[in-house]
Amino acid sequence: AAFGVLFNTKAYKKAFLHTSLFRKEKSSAYLALCFILPVCLTYLLYLFMKIYPFGEGTVLVLDMNGQYVYFHQALRNAFLGDESFLYSFSRALGGEFMGMYVYYLASPLSYITVLLPEKHILLSLLIIILAKAGFCGLSFGYYLHKHTATPNRIATVIFSCLWALCGFAVVYQSNTMWIDSLIWLPLISLAIERLAHSGRYRLYVVCLSLAIMSNYYIGYMLCIYSLLFFVYCYINKAQWSIKDALSASLRFILSSLWAVGISAFVLACACHSLSLGKADFSSPSFAFSLKFNLVEFLTKFLPGAYDTVRPQGLPLVYCGILTLFLVPLYFCQKRFSARERISSLLFISVFVLSFIVKPLDLIWHGFQNPNWLNYRYSFMLCFFLLVIGYKALVNIGKYSAKALFAPCATIIGFTLIASRLKLDTYITSKEALLPRGTVLVSVIFTAVIFSLLYLLIKLKDNPSAKRTVSLVLALTVCGEILCNGFVLMRQLDKDVVFTTYSNYMDHINGMTLATEELEAYDGGFYRAEKNTHRKFNDNMALSLQGISGSTSTLHRGSIKLLGQMGYVSRSHFSRYSGGNPVGDSILGIKYVIDNSMALTPSQLYSAVVSNENYDIYLNPYALSLAFGASDGIKELDIYQYGAPFESLNALVGAIGGLSHERTQIFTPLSDYSVYGDNTVVSKNEISRIYSPKLSKNASTVNFEFVAPYSGEYYFYPETEYSSDVKLRVNGVYYGDYLGAKNDSIISLGYHDEGESVHAELEIKEDFYFINDSSPVWYFDSEKFTEAFETLLGAPQLKIDEGWTDDRLTGTISTKNENSAILTTVPYDSGWRIYVDGERVDSYKCLDALMAFDIETSGEHTVELKYRPTVYIIGMAVSVISILALALDICRKRKTGLKNITVPCWDGTITKDITNKDKK
Repeated sequence: AAFGVLFNTKAYKKAFLHTSLFRKEKSSAYLALCFILPVCLTYLLYLFMKIYPFGEGTVLVLDMNGQYVYFHQALRNAFLGDESFLYSFSRALGGEFMGMYVYYLASPLSYITVLLPEKHILLSLLIIILAKAGFCGLSFGYYLHKHTATPNRIATVIFSCLWALCGFAVVYQSNTMWIDSLIWLPLISLAIERLAHSGRYRLYVVCLSLAIMSNYYIGYMLCIYSLLFFVYCYINKAQWSIKDALSASLRFILSSLWAVGISAFVLACACHSLSLGKADFSSPSFAFSLKFNLVEFLTKFLPGAYDTVRPQGLPLVYCGILTLFLVPLYFCQKRFSARERISSLLFISVFVLSFIVKPLDLIWHGFQNPNWLNYRYSFMLCFFLLVIGYKALVNIGKYSAKALFAPCATIIGFTLIASRLKLDTYITSKEALLPRGTVLVSVIFTAVIFSLLYLLIKLKDNPSAKRTVSLVLALTVCGEILCNGFVLMRQLDKDVVFTTYSNYMDHINGMTLATEELEAYDGGFYRAEKNTHRKFNDNMALSLQGISGSTSTLHRGSIKLLGQMGYVSRSHFSRYSGGNPVGDSILGIKYVIDNSMALTPSQLYSAVVSNENYDIYLNPYALSLAFGASDGIKELDIYQYGAPFESLNALVGAIGGLSHERTQIFTPLSDYSVYGDNTVVSKNEISRIYSPKLSKNASTVNFEFVAPYSGEYYFYPETEYSSDVKLRVNGVYYGDYLGAKNDSIISLGYHDEGESVHAELEIKEDFYFINDSSPVWYFDSEKFTEAFETLLGAPQLKIDEGWTDDRLTGTISTKNENSAILTTVPYDSGWRIYVDGERVDSYKCLDALMAFDIETSGEHTVELKYRPTVYIIGMAVSVISILALALDICRKRKTGLKNITVPCWDGTITKDITNKDKK
């Protein structure tokens, strides 16, 4: 029925006459299909993936699985008032939340998660993805609709679907924050055309500012695109002069700055977040180099061309076989001026060169190497190719049928050649049927589309037959989109794996029960952790104040400190693995939730909640969030030490001003043996290298010792290169160890004096064990107790009830004047500290944590409030810019409308809308 409306037949006119959507005078009503059809096609792709409740499938893959689902739950909690929009203690000791918000969650569609119950969070994410696919199609359809005096409805719907389900949109749809840019790009392009051709700037200001606010990262790329597209549009203007060009350029620059001003608050939040470590995340090389060869790149235009989303992946530029036919036709059509065709070729070349030449690619990515998911601006090339393809299709009657043979032969020939070359970018698979099937699909759809275009040219004088062929073409394109989507989703699943519904919900539901019970037991402010993890960001879903977290908006200092203390922490993530009484107590980890059979908490901890699923342990030595420290903490360079145990000993001494003898809580064992089994041993100046032999038997590196004392022992073999191994202790399997995500100290448990202990590392690659380092350290519980009784006797901040993540109040009693107060809050200039109502300066300790001084002795009130000054400045600029735009719009209404010149592509030159026409 919906397709019937496209043909405007009498039967459908009569059937839908009573509905406002399909009345004849509402010529743009068909655009509803540009929304509905992409939604349906996208949902079919997920049905193919057996989406819940029709199977165990979910939308959780890659970062959606490891990060975004948790961030959406945090957004839901913040919106409902349970947490703060400004700051969160549920991420890696604590960190600002607005930086995460403006990067990951700023899209208005993110609030769909608020509308549904928390148990339906995965359904909410699916709805967000489907809605964004629909709006991508709708915005592109609207863009095409505005460029034809008599809209070609079927062609508009076809290209809207090609845009909404292009290769970039399908593979990256789980990165929901980037898809908003696909929605805004057609509207920004329309606004730039109006700006270039008639000086109308308001739509550009509004659309660009909204795009930046939706996601400032891709918004930055859209600013580069806007500059390139403005130059392209102005060059192709019918008449122009140097004076007019200067005027138009100035108008474009001022409009762009205006849009940046409106989005100033978002940019201020982003700048503040980036200043905490992300800006220095990597130091890329700008040396000239070519990233790939052209043949590999061209395969990415074919259906089913998936290589990987890993760092070696190539641009996602698939936008349909129909586009591959029509783009060459566009360049052969003399109706389009030579100036336009040359400038179009140059515009395409800019993107191709940006893909291939590394320095240009780095500029697009904000002068940083992307961490996986490369060429994040490749959708812009897809947009431009679809636009010129549409131009060719609406003028298809002006072509000779012979013109179709060359692109048809080229596509089929290149497909067959690419399949024989066995490139990594095209149809390589362990499944025998997949390569053959992908080639067959490409050839079949190429032949069918060739036939349909041939008929459209031949039947140009028969409108009824032409509409029927157009409908078949639309169905064919939808079929091709689905086939391509099926292959891409399947290959994406094999590459990075879609997680199952039960994998996420079972863990979160089980841990939610534990955190709710902990909240009932202790409703105050404290840090708590768990020794089993689904992903790094579990705490954000569970509202658990801990040290685990993973986000691109990282705090570099806290991640570095946690790693030095022996926890899993590097790059952009940290996790509570490597927990020990010393580190836990200093960081204020008061409770540990345990549902593990092997890695149980220290024997110094006592169980306060127990059931068949989990135990909750209390650490009685946990310090407060802020506590008194000796002046030695200001001078301590914790990063001078090698083993984490040395760092922890030094940290205790610096905080308490204790002697070296009293702080040797961890002591290394010198009497141990190490040997390889089924390995080859070699040496360099630093390490002994154990290389695995090629054999059916496992290669292992073994550490053995006899416990000299009764107590707990910790293990950490220092290595030059941390590689993944599997750990067994006295035959008990402890899981994966070392490597990027498990590099931490680990408890070997409690052992009696004289007991033999055997730690076995199963290796798959060379293992470098540093000479003269001890992998085993004894934990002296008596020295620990003595030291931490002293630390607990120092001033401790007692946090009041009613605290929030961005504002904590309490009291602290100091015994001396000019007392140093160390907090375990990551240093951030946004924190304002007030002692007895007076603001005091904060400073950085351990290159990571915030500290301040209290000048007088006695009891004091302390308030910690998170209010970054840059937020206030950004908000002020945004408000002023928005008010200026509102006044400008009001002025426009009073003065009336000027002529609007819009380029048309269907045989007419322009559309002029005057005041009279508008009325």
